[in-house]
Amino acid sequence: MGPLIRLGQTVQKHAEVIRNYYRYRITTAPPESFNSRLKVLTGRARGYRDMDNFKRMIIALREFNPLLLFS
Repeated sequence: MGPLIRLGQTVQKHAEVIRNYYRYRITTAPPESFNSRLKVLTGRARGYRDMDNFKRMIIALREFNPLLLFS
């Protein structure tokens, strides 16, 4: 199968998702970023003495806005 045919099939397969991006300009990047940071935090959570500290770290992570670093 030629590369252009394969590309066309891939675009056709994901056409609805591509159209929705251009229609609404919404991606899953923010929640995916939060989930990856949460996984890192969960890996570090073994050092926390109790669940309250872990919950506080999740809240702090959620409230962190990386755009503030560039303003």
